[in-house]
Amino acid sequence: MAGGRSSNITNLRKAGITFVFNEESKIPREKQYPLIVTQIEEPKPVGIYMTAGDIGNATLHTEGAAIRFEGIDEAYKTEITLLTYEKGVSATKRQMDDDQTNTVRNIAQKLIPAMLKTKEQVCADVYNHGFTTTVADAVYMFHDSHPLTNSAKLNDNLLTGDLSTDNIKAGINQFHLIYDMAGNQFGSKATHLLANTMQQFDIFELLNSDKMAWDLTNTINSLNSAGKLGIILNDYIDHKNKGDTYSPWFMLDKTLPKAGVVLQTRGGMKQDAQEDFKTKDWQITCLEEYAAADVSPGYGLVGSLGT
Repeated sequence: MAGGRSSNITNLRKAGITFVFNEESKIPREKQYPLIVTQIEEPKPVGIYMTAGDIGNATLHTEGAAIRFEGIDEAYKTEITLLTYEKGVSATKRQMDDDQTNTVRNIAQKLIPAMLKTKEQVCADVYNHGFTTTVADAVYMFHDSHPLTNSAKLNDNLLTGDLSTDNIKAGINQFHLIYDMAGNQFGSKATHLLANTMQQFDIFELLNSDKMAWDLTNTINSLNSAGKLGIILNDYIDHKNKGDTYSPWFMLDKTLPKAGVVLQTRGGMKQDAQEDFKTKDWQITCLEEYAAADVSPGYGLVGSLGT
């Protein structure tokens, strides 16, 4: 009987831990990564993504002639393999006996943000490391020579230089020089500018001033007159003031489905708790499966390392 009562107490305590965690997980927390990725739930451990622009344009049909069929090109497909991220915290038997609810709440208030911060950094690092990470077309994610399968033309999504009026204009224009795999005009546009939050005031001045920012002339700021760029500020993008080597910035076309950076997930954050048989201390863990990558090399993104 005693063993049964002990088991019941353990189960009740575990249920209490789960309840407190569930309540804490419902508390709204700022999430920056959803603005810079397309999140896709994938039940399998490996997701497969075809590049954008993988078929050419329509052609003129001759009456009575057979329709020409073009296969889906798999030359530049991207595979994303799910990874598991984990964090564990222990609480002593005395801590749990004295005040279980506040002890567990305190753990949850630390564990949940710790898991979230890692996901934020994983997503941002796809951009941060894009100047040295090889993608499906065998060149870096941000590169001036993305090859096309059915054309000698190349896609260029690499900018140089710091944030400035001229460099932002160059980035906007770069989207209009993107081709599909057959070398035809792809049809892409810059919709958002992404940079570290520390660059927010520079960005506001560059985009929103009526006159040219940091210029003593009365020249009209055409960036303010043209279609408005959305601004995405992210604390996890590299910046020199944080000790990083560069302060990169990026431009995104968020109108493209499943282009750019994809965050592939399977389920949400999973919590578990276990009592140590010998010490009676409690071990509380969080696990989450996800991975992020650029799935359409040369499409949907333009980037500069800054200075």
